[in-house]
Amino acid sequence: MPAIHLAQLKHRCAQLVELFWQPDRFVDELQKLLNFYSDRTQRPGQSGEPPPLLPSFNVPKPVIRQITIELGPLAAEYPEAALELSDALWMQPYFEFRYLAAYLLSQVPMESADHILERVVRWSDTLPEVRLLTALMDLGTKRLRLDAPEALIQQIEIWLSDADPRRQKTGLNALIPLITSGDYEDLPVFYRLLAPLARNIPEDLREDIRDVMIALARRSPIETAYYLGQYMETTGSQDSAWLARQCMSLFPKQSQETLRWRLRMSPLTDNNPRRDQP
Repeated sequence: MPAIHLAQLKHRCAQLVELFWQPDRFVDELQKLLNFYSDRTQRPGQSGEPPPLLPSFNVPKPVIRQITIELGPLAAEYPEAALELSDALWMQPYFEFRYLAAYLLSQVPMESADHILERVVRWSDTLPEVRLLTALMDLGTKRLRLDAPEALIQQIEIWLSDADPRRQKTGLNALIPLITSGDYEDLPVFYRLLAPLARNIPEDLREDIRDVMIALARRSPIETAYYLGQYMETTGSQDSAWLARQCMSLFPKQSQETLRWRLRMSPLTDNNPRRDQP
């Protein structure tokens, strides 16, 4: 990997975005640029993170950041071209290409909300790896969270209601940035959407729903503790009890005491604890 000289990097990225209106050529030149800065000494998983399932160029972060700096204003001014380019990028089987496709969606104005949602749904159906799914939901839904949250929530409900756990996982991943951004204030909607899964968690979704509930506990600890208590009271659910334990340290003292009392009173949690109960 060559040393990064900022002036040279800026020049190369500026040349790249001159091809914004020519997706095929943009893809070709982007591959050359990423190859130039690729770190071929880094092996997958060497950084401590699990290796991406898609091939990756392992370019330094400043390279991707400079590309996004150049692309952002063009995507905002020319949304149709940005959407066309995003499609071309997503078709490429490389992590960085698809990350940039998701970034382009985050820069497209509100007038294209339907087109953004259609791509988020279609791309998520390819069942991307976790880090790419996280990027797609964080970046790709940014404009929807700001300008069309009800449309996004409606789609999340479709995902969560699907019988396929992989689509439920997509819905849970889409909830996290909606919760953490603070842009959507009707929190009871989240608890309603989560209730069926929080009472009976599929084994493959335990980490995902835990992460969503932790995000809610950080956003609104008293309200989250209340709803977890309600989940346990109405069904005596072991899964709800497990979630309460996972979030316990995030709740105020009084809420913790109430939840612990509910846990002690629940025959299911006393007599038949889950194998992974702390």
